[in-house]
Amino acid sequence: MALCPIANRDLTSSPAFVGKKRPIHHIKITGFVKTHGAFRIFCWRWLDTFGGDVLKKGAVVSSVFTYIADLLFPLSCKMCGISIRMGETPGLCESCWSTIQFLDGPCCPRCGKPFASEAALSYSPNHQCGDCREKPPYYDRAISVAHYDKALAEAIHLFKYSKKTQWSRPLGRLLLKRVSDLGKFDVILAVPLHPKRLRQREFNQSLLLAREVSLETGLPLQVDNLCRVRWTQPQIELNGEERRKNVRRAFEVKRPDQVEDRCVVLIDDVFTTGATVNECARILKRAGAKSVAVLTLARMV
Repeated sequence: MALCPIANRDLTSSPAFVGKKRPIHHIKITGFVKTHGAFRIFCWRWLDTFGGDVLKKGAVVSSVFTYIADLLFPLSCKMCGISIRMGETPGLCESCWSTIQFLDGPCCPRCGKPFASEAALSYSPNHQCGDCREKPPYYDRAISVAHYDKALAEAIHLFKYSKKTQWSRPLGRLLLKRVSDLGKFDVILAVPLHPKRLRQREFNQSLLLAREVSLETGLPLQVDNLCRVRWTQPQIELNGEERRKNVRRAFEVKRPDQVEDRCVVLIDDVFTTGATVNECARILKRAGAKSVAVLTLARMV
């Protein structure tokens, strides 16, 4: 594959890379004249991919490379403004990154809603929240990595709306922290965007996250089997009931035989009311999926 650092393309969106070795050009680069940050991330990815052989010959090569990049292309933390070295998480310093509030306390085993205390689980380890008991969701389990707050909210915002696709890797690694909690599953899918919105944003952030999980776990990622067939109003503008009505019948499974009798993991970036992932789960179950587990980066609590 020829590298073209000024090409306005996101090569990672190609199905050709699904299940394949991570390409060098794993980020979208819109041109050196627009931002030097893309070049730094490109260098970082190059070292991450090929650095093993280089470091066997001497760690000094990596140190010199990092020093030159820091000198010529300085970056600052998007939250606190301090300088960031190339080896740190892109966009935020390690200090701000460490402020992420992980959801590791007691929560509903069905929807993942945090409980006020562990007393809620004293009845049974499988004790569900009132909402799930009153109206069980179509998905079997939902897990979020952390609260949608501070550093993680900033990272997700940069990722989605500032086209910082290099965030897919560190955010994808966060998802991997909770993959084992989902149990055994067979296939990975991402919440799809409508083609019109995909053209506007130029990438599907949920698909990039799902690709990271697929690359690390070796499990197959179905890129376009679950699709959005109806344009919907942005969910951020709606309340809970409006969200549910907004996404009703908005999704479709193209090839039901590829999810039939399989345990599916559905990946998205943020869990707010759960309306979108629940509608996706309904469609997947109707197509024959054995179970649907939802994995998201953050949860609006």
